[in-house]
Amino acid sequence: IITKGLDSWMPTYLLRARHINLAGIAWLVPLPSISAGIAALLCGYLMVHFFKDKEKWLIALSCLLATIFMFGMYKSVSLTNVIIFEVLTYFFKGLAFSGCFALFAQLVTKRSYGSSVGIVNFGGQLAGFLAPIIIGMIVEHFGSYNSAFLFLVISAAFSFVISLTFNATELKENQQKVANENE
Repeated sequence: IITKGLDSWMPTYLLRARHINLAGIAWLVPLPSISAGIAALLCGYLMVHFFKDKEKWLIALSCLLATIFMFGMYKSVSLTNVIIFEVLTYFFKGLAFSGCFALFAQLVTKRSYGSSVGIVNFGGQLAGFLAPIIIGMIVEHFGSYNSAFLFLVISAAFSFVISLTFNATELKENQQKVANENE
């Protein structure tokens, strides 16, 4: 929701609601995606070296920081701050996303991994497909891009809350079962 929502509506939101034109800074457009890519590469290292058996907290912290920085992006009035907050949002969103997939990989058997990832990815793609449509409906209904942007912030906050429901004991038991099945 967050990725497709930001990618599809952010430029329009900035131009129409904040009167910030991105045309002059097109060379900065890849920065958020680059920061998300760096986060994806860094995620595995962080999970193994600092969050082993505490993956929930890496994911939760990343979701929380993505929410905070996205709200900062929403409230920013200068182009510089918008870009800084967007890069940070994408970084922590990328860290949370990669952390979820890495954790998921630990919880399923090798045999079921392909189909399991396919199902999870389908859910993500469906959310990504629906996000721009929902945002368009929110803008049309409320007549405000602010409501649509707040929808994205609330979606990120929801991810944080959901990540807190991960049961560490249950996750560890599932990881042990998978390890035993893979031997």
